[in-house]
Amino acid sequence: ALLFKGQKGEPAPEPAGMEEMGKFAAELARQKILKRGFPLAVDAEAACVPVRGGKSFVSDGPFAESKEVIAGVWIVDVASRDAALEIARRCPHARVGTVEVRQVVPMRPPSARRPRKKSPARKAPRKGKRAKKSPARRKKR
Repeated sequence: ALLFKGQKGEPAPEPAGMEEMGKFAAELARQKILKRGFPLAVDAEAACVPVRGGKSFVSDGPFAESKEVIAGVWIVDVASRDAALEIARRCPHARVGTVEVRQVVPMRPPSARRPRKKSPARKAPRKGKRAKKSPARRKKR
């Protein structure tokens, strides 16, 4: 994934810059590298929702403690980290902001998860043999 970061309070991107990003995105899409991408609204329109002690709290943006903001995200499908870094280097946003490269960690849907192994059933003792009692089940005399 590529995260496009900018500094808090920066002006909106220039139309020419957005057009250049659009052309670069189209090139990557034609190559079947860019799978998804989207810009994000400014942090003044964001909200954070922490849940503590079973209660949720909503904090509306902008967030004073943040210096950087995430302006957008692209999901790219490449064979290696080096390939993702090369895309980040070529990305027009890297000239005005920062492009952070992160691996997407795949999650298996619940239906694809392996079922838990059942503990083996205890075998019944054969005729004429006594089952051993566990130490916890032995009676004291």
